[in-house]
Amino acid sequence: MSAAKPYAACLNCGAEFDDREAMYAHQSDTLAPTGATSGVTARGHRVRVENPTPEEVEATRIRWMVSRAVDEAIESAMGDLLREVERGRITAEQVAAELRGTDFEDAWAEWVTA
Repeated sequence: MSAAKPYAACLNCGAEFDDREAMYAHQSDTLAPTGATSGVTARGHRVRVENPTPEEVEATRIRWMVSRAVDEAIESAMGDLLREVERGRITAEQVAAELRGTDFEDAWAEWVTA
């Protein structure tokens, strides 16, 4: 290991890793059966990235910005639709029918029941 802060550390055994590949190799090497017969049937040691690469930091920043913008747009749209329902210009059922099969169907259901 170098004197620099490690890329990641194992939360189970404290091992440190210089890069993502070494971290993934450790997770793979420590795979153990969970006893489950479906779903997650094996699990390796848990790790935490402590010193992400500049590219990972940038990707996280971009992901956060896009997610926030999309969340705000959905919130605004659902609020607009709910106000139209409250004004009696459209029913909640009509909105639900129009949104059925879209990525916004669940968001509308959450807004109507909130």
